[in-house]
Amino acid sequence: MRGCPVYDRQSLRPFLGTVALVTACERGDHREASWLRLYENHRKDRIETRLQPFVALAFHEPRLRQLKPYTSHWTLRFSITSTWPYSGCYPKVTPADMLGRCIVTTRRVSPNSSI
Repeated sequence: MRGCPVYDRQSLRPFLGTVALVTACERGDHREASWLRLYENHRKDRIETRLQPFVALAFHEPRLRQLKPYTSHWTLRFSITSTWPYSGCYPKVTPADMLGRCIVTTRRVSPNSSI
């Protein structure tokens, strides 16, 4: 498939995701690829499906789009770095038991903290 235009590849291999996702991956844009992977959820991932209501809103928020989203232990987290190790210093989002609801948790910082 080398030399094959992106739109041809997507039609040949739908499991790759949309043209935008494939293009972001080829450019090495980890942040954009992560957002598109979560938003499209073309693999029908269980965790991403539970997070979909939050991701659908967050996808259109420019301040959040500057961060790299990633999932860990059934939780959506955000990082200022686009590759590992992730910063993990932003709020995290966990799907609630009630479908369509999420719990947003912030990290508490003590007054004596150096952060």
